[in-house]
Amino acid sequence: LGREPFAVTEVSMSMKKFWIVLTVALAMLLCACDSQSQATQPVDTPTIPQTPSGVVTDSVPRRFAQQGEILYFSAGDSILSYRDGAMELLCTADAPDYLFVSESNLIHREVQTRGDDNSPEQYKVVSRSVDNAEAETLLFYGEILWVYVYGETVWMMTSAGDLVAVPAAGGEMQVFQLGMTDIPSAWEQKLYFTNGSAILCMDLETKQQHTVLEKNAALNLFAYEKNIYFSTEESSVLENFDIETGVLSQHENVPCIGLNGHEGKLYYVQNSEGTFELRCFDGTQIAAACALGALQVCSEPYFADSGIYFYIGSDDYYGLVFVDAQGRLTKLETSEG
Repeated sequence: LGREPFAVTEVSMSMKKFWIVLTVALAMLLCACDSQSQATQPVDTPTIPQTPSGVVTDSVPRRFAQQGEILYFSAGDSILSYRDGAMELLCTADAPDYLFVSESNLIHREVQTRGDDNSPEQYKVVSRSVDNAEAETLLFYGEILWVYVYGETVWMMTSAGDLVAVPAAGGEMQVFQLGMTDIPSAWEQKLYFTNGSAILCMDLETKQQHTVLEKNAALNLFAYEKNIYFSTEESSVLENFDIETGVLSQHENVPCIGLNGHEGKLYYVQNSEGTFELRCFDGTQIAAACALGALQVCSEPYFADSGIYFYIGSDDYYGLVFVDAQGRLTKLETSEG
């Protein structure tokens, strides 16, 4: 009998705690239901179109260069030439790319030094004689991210976002602190670049600059004829700014990477589960330009007068191919790469 009051008190306290916990739980449940009700209300938010998957970008930028009937191209750690069915080795170099022909010299970038993990640490740009392959270093720099040759000058972008100019024949360099935030694009004498808040243009002859379009975080610039194509950090949809008319438009089903221009149209290589084809966008619709077959790797196209060159890799072939106007593909020469 002495314990009964104590037992009754313990039960009363337990019931009190129970009702407190139950009340809090019900309150939380009501809040959660209210939040869920609010979250399920329709919200008018724009959808962001995405870049079509499977678009091929060449791991070797500007792999091809042509002088007359001679085609030069990068293949692994080599630069080869092709003419009238004959393939010749011009030189060996560490991952050569950005090929340009200037008079009797081939200008290109190559890796100067590599780190412990074999990744490139420093690059150099060289001018190499196409007659004897002798090379002269035009610029030795840590990170040369982009190269372009116009007239008698070689233009390069550094990792600091600066533009460096060096005479193609060798000489002192000029530095233009442009504050570029992404790889630029050039069309003839016009260099287009972004500084993070706008797309600008620099005339490579007069060195004058002007703002083309106020646009935040523009990426993947591709200048072709009178158009500048780009995407942004917020959206991978391809945007097109017409420099002459000032009209800005969008192309939702066209990729913003791997683009090439030829005869007023855009081209890109599409990989559909291992089957490659070249596609064409004429400004209105996308169509297949030519079939390339089952491949492992494929370069971007190089348009010549009589057809298109590609550097491809498959189970049984690594090398240069040519596609004629009728879409017939011919393997030209096997090259390791």
